Amino acid sequence: MSESKNNELGPGVVTLLQWTMMPDGCTYMQLFAKRWVIVTNEASGIQGLRTTDRFHVVAYDSAGVAQVVIPGCQAKGYARCDENPSLKGGPQAYSIKE
Repeated sequence: MSESKNNELGPGVVTLLQWTMMPDGCTYMQLFAKRWVIVTNEASGIQGLRTTDRFHVVAYDSAGVAQVVIPGCQAKGYARCDENPSLKGGPQAYSIKE
């Protein structure tokens, strides 16, 4: 997926509209990543990858590999934070591995 520095959100939590299955086999409504990028349908480079909002929110690991792609219509909000807030006793948020 192509990306631009102008579309980067940095570390934080994205809240989802629906519970979503993650690689650990659990479902989450919050995802934490050190790097989020907004990618338009056209810039995704994947034929047929479209959302009604015309963008995706992509979580990257520290190696720059896309780990999670969330359709824009499923992203409810974003809160910037340097660490996963679940570690402080908040609601459980899935953390993208470094």
